[in-house]
Amino acid sequence: MKIQWEKIFTLAVFALIITLLVIIETRPNFPDPDSFYHAKLAVTIRNQGFIQTFPWFQWTSLQDSFVDSHLFYHLLLVPFVTFFDPLVGMKISAFVFGLLAFFAIYRFLRYLKVPWPALIVLVTALSQGFLLRMSLPRAPALSIAILLLGTWAISERRKTVLFFTSLFFTWLYYGWPVIYLSLAAILLAQIVTETLNQKIGLKKILKQTWQTNYQTVGVLISGTIAGLIINPYFPNNIFYSFFSIVKIGLINYQSILPVGREWFPTLPHDLILAALPLLIVFIFSFALFLPGLLVSKYAEDKKYIYQLFLSIFLAGGYTLLTLKSNRYVEYLVPFLALATGLLAKNITPFLKKELWPIFIKSRLAKISFTILLLLSTFSFSAMGLKYVTGENDYYQVAQYSTATDWLKEHVPAKEVIFHNTWDYSCVLWYLDDTHYYLVGLDPTLMYDFDPEATDLYLKLSDGRDPDVSQIKTFFKARVVIVDLRMAQAEDLINNLVQSGLFKEVAHNQWLKVFATPELAQSNL
Repeated sequence: MKIQWEKIFTLAVFALIITLLVIIETRPNFPDPDSFYHAKLAVTIRNQGFIQTFPWFQWTSLQDSFVDSHLFYHLLLVPFVTFFDPLVGMKISAFVFGLLAFFAIYRFLRYLKVPWPALIVLVTALSQGFLLRMSLPRAPALSIAILLLGTWAISERRKTVLFFTSLFFTWLYYGWPVIYLSLAAILLAQIVTETLNQKIGLKKILKQTWQTNYQTVGVLISGTIAGLIINPYFPNNIFYSFFSIVKIGLINYQSILPVGREWFPTLPHDLILAALPLLIVFIFSFALFLPGLLVSKYAEDKKYIYQLFLSIFLAGGYTLLTLKSNRYVEYLVPFLALATGLLAKNITPFLKKELWPIFIKSRLAKISFTILLLLSTFSFSAMGLKYVTGENDYYQVAQYSTATDWLKEHVPAKEVIFHNTWDYSCVLWYLDDTHYYLVGLDPTLMYDFDPEATDLYLKLSDGRDPDVSQIKTFFKARVVIVDLRMAQAEDLINNLVQSGLFKEVAHNQWLKVFATPELAQSNL
């Protein structure tokens, strides 16, 4: 019986991906605090249904009008947080959705009839920036699977699939407009392909393209509209989508606010390191593309040319977006993988004709290639794990339970708690929902609600404003939690101590808790 080496290789690749994801998800910490928010909100939906207000973040507009922009994601999380401890469930969900994303890339490569698609999936998985995004207990991995499905549905004009894909994508999270980039790239790729293959005017090509796709465009728009209207948060979700997409995503106040690192630009060398294995294969395939045309049967294949342009347009577009904000690497890498696969598809006949005869006759070449593949896989796997796991022990329950345990014992319910940065309030809320906090998820939510209060909050948090009495008078807070990882934490602590208005009541190696004297002596 003939050994099916490609199937064995595919199984080995997915075994490696499973291993990498398991190693990453068994860490005790979470790479960002949003995971705690998602876990808590999934539990809240299970217990209370769709909440319409969010009083836990008092200095944001969410307190009066809450919109769950990750509705579909949180619904999918409900079984995970029900059958397991919520945080364990988040880890398991990250493994499942991450694996689904890699499988979606594999299936799309199979759809493109790329030879040995598992090889492209392998170098994709070994791209550390993408591995990080796919391992997050958040929505990105699931969004990749849905986006690839939607891109396929637009390209193949599968209207029913496209309608429901676009509908659920609007429920998934506020990144749903990226599916329209796929639509634009598909239309542009069709126009370019027809221009190269037909000796007719551009006007006629544009007309043909529209006649071919107008129903698909209508279905995509209809699915999006349906997803926005058939929503428990309608019509507030319309306004919140605009806020999230434009103010957080496009404008982004990183010059005046301490926004998350994912929103900062990616330097070219960081981008190269984030997708290095895939880039190596892409460059190799691109270098042999023209020689490959000499013996390739795809040179005159209109569908192949269209698919190649489509993947290159999308990879190029997401490269520009990634240079603007690091988070878009999650979209860049899959489409770069598709472009790499299509380039490799073209050069395969050339490799078989020119290089394979030499390789097949040389035992040394076989051994050398096998050793090189194994060493490269091991090296990039180790690099990827080191990059994703790192030495950062944030975020863990043990870090913040010291603070929340003290709050529940000494502070009356519904009091506002001051914290020295916006991000870890999601962890505080997960551990203690009996008290209120200032801001979470994104500082833009506070800035949009009250710019002057935001400015005061930032100045007090980093110690620039020594008048900490404003924590009591303006923010109505009698407790201050100071996360020691913040560079200016000591400045705030000095201001609190010197004021005489706050006394240290609890601490661990990660944080300190200060309270007014009357609270420091209380015991509920």
